[in-house]
Amino acid sequence: MIRLVLLMALSNHPGKALPQQGAEKDSAYNTNVVEIIVICKTHFDIGYTHRVKDIVDYYRTTMIDNAIKIMDASQDVPKEQQFAWTAPAWVMSKVLADWDGQTLERRDKLDRAFRSGKFLTHAMPFTTETDACELEELVRSLGFASQLSRQYNLALPISAKVTDVPSHGGALATVLAQSGIKFIHIGCNWPSGYVRTLGLFWWEGPDGSRVLTYYSPIYGTCTGLYPKAWTSPSDPLVGENLLPAADWPYKIWPAILVTPDNSGPPKAEQVNAMFREVAEKLPGVKVRMGTMDDFVNALLADPPELPVVKGEMPDTWIHGIMCDPGGIRLSREVHSLLASVEALNTQLRIWGEDVPSIASPIALAYEKSILYGEHTWGGS
Repeated sequence: MIRLVLLMALSNHPGKALPQQGAEKDSAYNTNVVEIIVICKTHFDIGYTHRVKDIVDYYRTTMIDNAIKIMDASQDVPKEQQFAWTAPAWVMSKVLADWDGQTLERRDKLDRAFRSGKFLTHAMPFTTETDACELEELVRSLGFASQLSRQYNLALPISAKVTDVPSHGGALATVLAQSGIKFIHIGCNWPSGYVRTLGLFWWEGPDGSRVLTYYSPIYGTCTGLYPKAWTSPSDPLVGENLLPAADWPYKIWPAILVTPDNSGPPKAEQVNAMFREVAEKLPGVKVRMGTMDDFVNALLADPPELPVVKGEMPDTWIHGIMCDPGGIRLSREVHSLLASVEALNTQLRIWGEDVPSIASPIALAYEKSILYGEHTWGGS
């Protein structure tokens, strides 16, 4: 296995991502790939496009109703092309929760869609400013996906996705790897300086644990649903529509399609047209709707030789959090207080004191604290 030890550096101007070693070139299309796995996502800002008080209601109604319509409309296409939508775990937990105003019809459709894998979640709750979070927060943030999976008797997700924030501390690699997460895709905010990486690599955290990582200079791995102004047509590790990137040397291509901020899922015809394009330009290549879990399982079934990267990706956005000095002070104070309160409550119960359970208020406090580490700080 190739091993690289380096500090990942950021550039403040656009440029090409580093090409993969050993990539085979073709005059028209990448011929290394034998299977394309299509993953449909949306970039979620918990705020930003809406007032915080309105955003969850929008997710639960307008956005998810549109997704249900698209899912229903795709029933007439071949099964491997039928629409599936991956969302962050916190968002999906709010969509699937019982709430005032929920209808029985929507509730039933959501349950069936989630159980059948048409709507699904990855491991992360949303995109975080990782360096704004304590390790305990990062670990507990994975609980939303765990709870949903157990509630619906589904396998725990083994993949994660973050979008927009250009870079994340190495602690994220350790937390994910030690939590059973095998793969993360990091999609950079399109006009920001992005990390020049090796594309697909093993990211090694401070403790030596590793998570398979794919870094892209745009939200997803390919264009398609992405505004043309947001892409660099010369980037050899970005695909067009569902077609594999020019320098992708592996047999399995993850076509991660990400629609813009809180815009919801793509139109069914958009995706169907891209499936038809693959059939025309890459006949013989298997293409199917799937998940990031499908990708990592397929890739590691015949593990390729991959570089190992050990180092930090300094967060160039983290300075923004200090625009709220009062909020960040409270956040930092709460980190230690939550742990102390939990420990004290446990000790009192062990000593036989009749004290109430604090599990629910502690869980809510951690949820609020994690939201402060969300990349729009739970609102904008």
